Amino acid sequence: MNPLRFYNLLVEELSTISDFPEAECNEIVYNLFGVEKGKFFLLRDIPTSKTDIAKRILNKRRQGIPLPYIFGRTDFMGFELLIDRDVFIPRPETEVLVETALKYSKQHGKFCDVGTGSGAVAVAFSILSGMKGFATDTQQSAVRIANKNGLSLRASFVAFLCDTLSCFKGESLDIVLSNPPYIAESEFDALPIVVKQEPKTALLSGDDGLFHTKKLMKQAYYVLKRGGYLIIEMSHRNIGKYIEMG
Repeated sequence: MNPLRFYNLLVEELSTISDFPEAECNEIVYNLFGVEKGKFFLLRDIPTSKTDIAKRILNKRRQGIPLPYIFGRTDFMGFELLIDRDVFIPRPETEVLVETALKYSKQHGKFCDVGTGSGAVAVAFSILSGMKGFATDTQQSAVRIANKNGLSLRASFVAFLCDTLSCFKGESLDIVLSNPPYIAESEFDALPIVVKQEPKTALLSGDDGLFHTKKLMKQAYYVLKRGGYLIIEMSHRNIGKYIEMG
């Protein structure tokens, strides 16, 4: 099969599964052949072994499994991260969290990324800011992956088991940043099947979606130094409640 036909058939199949069939097709092509779309079309015929792999990938996508879980890696702010089904898949919109935190970075300060998951936020913020710090999570599997990503990308943080910020002394951090769970438990059934593949512990936050944020705000008040910053990703659905909590 020639590359153009392979690509078109893949996009056609993905269009029945994904809202972004061409983007997913490009990701599959890159993972299978190690080249971007333009160079892919310069290849000769696609071997049967590759088409068979593509079929297996499509079958997994039909089951609702996201590509990052299929390939075991994902990209966040230009950093390639290891990932598995024990951790939340970092989203492009979370880049805003990191970009905002960078405005308040201090060369000799200390930060903590709470609920780190894959370590995506801690990796990007540590490398781009030059700050050293920590990352916490309540799941050992997440701590393991975050430390792997930190080591492989030479980021300056250590991840460890901790319930939010309970492991820290008072006034010990300059910046706390987090993308906490903020979906109400009652909203879970309405989520897309692809989102339901991710760990519930990374998605759900009590009856109102605010349990983790309330807890984080209370603990951050204690551990942040005078003039420190708490930077949190929030749900637009709860903006009014966040303002009241502030």
